[in-house]
Amino acid sequence: MKPLLLLIVCHFVLISSKSQNHDTMKSMDSITKDFRGERTTRSASITLKGAVEEVFPLFTPELEKRWTPNWNYIPVYMNIQSPKEYDVFLTHAHVQIEGPATWVIAKLDTSRHIAEYMVFTKLRVGIINISCEQTGPKQTKASITYSFTGLTPEGNDLCKRMVNKMYAKNMQDWEEDINNYLRSAGK
Repeated sequence: MKPLLLLIVCHFVLISSKSQNHDTMKSMDSITKDFRGERTTRSASITLKGAVEEVFPLFTPELEKRWTPNWNYIPVYMNIQSPKEYDVFLTHAHVQIEGPATWVIAKLDTSRHIAEYMVFTKLRVGIINISCEQTGPKQTKASITYSFTGLTPEGNDLCKRMVNKMYAKNMQDWEEDINNYLRSAGK
C-alpha cells in the first residue's frame, strides 16, 4: 500500500507540473536517451544542545518554523500537530523555474529518531535524511544527508549548486539556528 501511495504522489507531481507549465512536455522532449541524471550527495553532523526528545521534533515541518524564520509550507495531506509517514506538503522551490516543491515524509521513526523526506520538483528529486542520537545529558548529534538527482541537464547543475551552497558551512548554520532556538526557549 505505501509504495502505491508514493507512486500516486509522484504522478500528482508530474500532473501538477504539467498543468502549471505548458512547456513541461517540451522539456520532456528535450531529454534524450543520452541524458543521464546526476546525483549529488553531501552529509554532515551537527551538535545540538538539547536532549534528543527535544531536538528531534524540530525536524518536522511545523516545528522547523521555530528555528528557521523563512521556512513556510502548505499542508496537503497531514495533521500539522502530529505528522506521520507519507504525509504530503508543499513549499516554494529554491528557484522559481522549478515550480512548487512537493514533499513526502518517507520515514518518521520517533523511537529511533530518524526522519526522511522525499522532495519532487520539475528539475530534481531529493532525499533528505536526518538521524539524531543522544550523546550527553543535554546534547544530541544530528546527522543530515541531502541527496539530489537531476531530472534534466538544468536539474543536474541546480543539484550541484544547491547542495554545495547548503553545505558551504557544513550545516553549521543549522547548528547555530537550532541551538539559538533551544537557548531562547530555555530547553
